[in-house]
Amino acid sequence: MELQKKMRFKFATNLFIAICLAYVAYGIYGQMHRSVIFGDNKLVDSVISATPIAEKNSVSTTITKSGPANTISAEKSKLFTATEITEFKRWDEDHGYFPEQDEATYKSYSDSVLDDLAKKGDATALQVLGSRFVHEGDIKKAQLYFWDAAAIGSTTALDHLAGLAEPLPTPGETKEMRKVLVRQSTLESLAIYKLAALRGDPRISAVGIRGVETIYRASGEGSLELSLQELQFVDQRSQDLYRDLQARRTELGLDSFNNSTPRMLTDFIVKP
Repeated sequence: MELQKKMRFKFATNLFIAICLAYVAYGIYGQMHRSVIFGDNKLVDSVISATPIAEKNSVSTTITKSGPANTISAEKSKLFTATEITEFKRWDEDHGYFPEQDEATYKSYSDSVLDDLAKKGDATALQVLGSRFVHEGDIKKAQLYFWDAAAIGSTTALDHLAGLAEPLPTPGETKEMRKVLVRQSTLESLAIYKLAALRGDPRISAVGIRGVETIYRASGEGSLELSLQELQFVDQRSQDLYRDLQARRTELGLDSFNNSTPRMLTDFIVKP
């Protein structure tokens, strides 16, 4: 009898622990699949509303209507295959998400070594050189390196370029002049982040757009609401930048972009 009581108590205890673990796991999974990146952010939805450029190898995302704004949707699954995980890691590196240890190694290289690697089409070298020129204050040269990295395939380079779109203060500028420049640079940054979405990276695009909105608000300009004309400008500008990027890619002897998005990425950013 005593043994049965102990067994029942042990079973009840284990069951309680299992339920708690299941609840925690469900909570974590739900958090991962919430719209953590997109949320209910209207600016993100409105900027990324045009259908991404269809490339021959692009197979992952579709655009569906959801009320007044479009949202990216994809088939969701809790499980990912080993092949999908491997492909996602390769996709990450191809788009400039380099392991920290690799980037640290590149940062230890001299300019001449990095320049040699950059001439061979090494995107990491191009981005490290771009960052060095930013620190030296040569923004135009930094932008050239980042654009070449983006042409090779890096979407993280586009993140750098969006940040460099912000105009530096100029002598004698008035508050009105600054306001106009800030608005223009904001639209340019949004266009670059939309370009990242066209390149198959809605993750960096959505995070970047929300960052632009936060910076704009912090500048004292209030909430960032775009007119229809401004949205059309952002859309057209992103398309123009895409064509320029593809042209540069062709000059470098590379084929057309592969704008596919891995399911592992879409499953963690789409709205449930």
